Order: sequence, then structure tokens, then C-alpha cells
Amino acid sequence: MLKNRVLSFAAVLAITVLLAGCSFLGIGKDQTVQEFFDGVSAAVESLQPNRIVDLVELPITIPIGPTYEEGGTLSIFAQNEGDDDEDEVLEITRDMLIDILDDPLTIARDGGMEVSLDFDWPDGEEIETNIVVDGDTAIVELVYISASVKVSEETLRNVAKELLWNLSIVLYEIEDPDELPREEYEEYFTSLWDELMTDFGAEIDWDEELVLLEDAPSGPIELVKDGRKWKFKAFDFGEGLGIL
Repeated sequence: MLKNRVLSFAAVLAITVLLAGCSFLGIGKDQTVQEFFDGVSAAVESLQPNRIVDLVELPITIPIGPTYEEGGTLSIFAQNEGDDDEDEVLEITRDMLIDILDDPLTIARDGGMEVSLDFDWPDGEEIETNIVVDGDTAIVELVYISASVKVSEETLRNVAKELLWNLSIVLYEIEDPDELPREEYEEYFTSLWDELMTDFGAEIDWDEELVLLEDAPSGPIELVKDGRKWKFKAFDFGEGLGIL
């Protein structure tokens, strides 16, 4: 009898602790829109690809072809003339995005890059009408965005170089990157970077924080619910940009 009472008490205690822990950790609680944006700031500032990629609804689709014709759509991956005229799409999956971001963000962290991203909400009662939630979708009409970065020219150069390289591999579906002419790419990127620095480098104080945005008002931002958490709605390149 005593043994049964002890086991019963232990079971009740374990359940109580578990429930209390779930409540403390927020398990089972739907994420608010404001909490999502707090998470966006933390994820971006961490420079961790997994955390950043998980902020976005996936996959992202990008139209491929057909070749531009008057009144038609121009794709950055337009097919050559004579190719099949049927529209195709390239799906950017979670794994593909991580492959694109992993090396550049590792270089950024190792190089001491520091990123700051803040979201400020309208004051007072405006916030109640500023966020429109409808089931598993939400629209944020306005949020003020501030962003800055502290980075050396060398680190930023290496980040940009690796990012452009990885984009080429993933978006053009290169199966064996070792077969690509890396030396030619290095020469091309060096000339491109030198040109950029000639045009803009003199205006940058690399010892200071670079302010990218300061209380910049956003346009409407669409979110979708994934389980109990929000994500940015996947951007439709085909509909969003007339030149794509």
C-alpha cells in the first residue's frame, strides 16, 4: 500500500513538474507576431544559417524561362532560344538555402562580423490595427526597421565572394563544383570588388558601425503560421517582380 502511494505521488509530482516546465518554456503556446519579430532579430544577429532559414516559409519558387518576348516575363534564368517554351520553376529548399549561407556565415562569424537588427512598433493604440491576424496568416502593416553591421573590409569581401559562388552552384544546379573554374571566378570577383571599392569604399569607415537602416518604415509584411510559430511568407518572384 505504501509503495503504491509513493509511486502515485511520484507520478503526480513528475506530471506537475513537466506541466510547469512546459508553461515556463512556452511549450503549447502560440507565438505572437511581436515575439516572432524578436526571434528574427536574435536569429539574424546570431549569424547561424539554420536559425535564419527557419524564419522563412519554404520552398521559394523562382521562374525559369521561357526566353523574354515582348509583353512576356524575363527570368534571370531565362532559357536559350529554341528551348522548350513551357514555364519551369526552380524550388529553393531549406537544404539549398543552408548550402548557400553556411560557408559565408561561418566566414562572417570567424571574422568578427557583428549585426544588429531592431524592429520598433507604432506607439499607442495603432499597434492594435497595425497587425491583422486571420487564422494562419497575418499582415503587419507597418514596423520601423533599424539595421547596422560592424565588419572589416576583408571579412565582408570574403563573405560576398563565397556567397556569390554558392549562389551560382545552387541556383544553376551544379552537381560537381570542383569542375568549375574557381581561379577564373576569383579573378572576376576581385575585379568586381575592386570596382565597387573604387566607387564606394572611400565613403566607408571600416572602424565604425555601418548603419544600413535607421527607423525605416516597412511596407506590408505577410506572415504564415507553421505549427505554433510564424514565418515570413515565401516571396513569389514570378508575381512580385516584373523583371523576373
